[in-house]
Amino acid sequence: MKILCKRTYFKENLNAFPVQAKLYGDKYVAFQNGKIYSCREPEGYERSVGVYLIVESERKDFWLPVKKSDYDKYFINLDENRNKKIDEILNR
Repeated sequence: MKILCKRTYFKENLNAFPVQAKLYGDKYVAFQNGKIYSCREPEGYERSVGVYLIVESERKDFWLPVKKSDYDKYFINLDENRNKKIDEILNR
């Protein structure tokens, strides 16, 4: 499934190594506004701990588990986005 990022998603680096040239404690852009990302449904244990979707980045082997509240805040399904745009055009 493909989703559109509708707000830039910042994440704090909690790793000992740099992520996107950001050191421990600094915030970096995990997902950028206006970009389309692939996602998949969680399996097994991931589902039982409250993960709504797994969003995959354009970087190889980088993915982020997202809760339902974060999904609603930062992402929208491409079909929902298309329907929203069509409704806006028809209701002018």
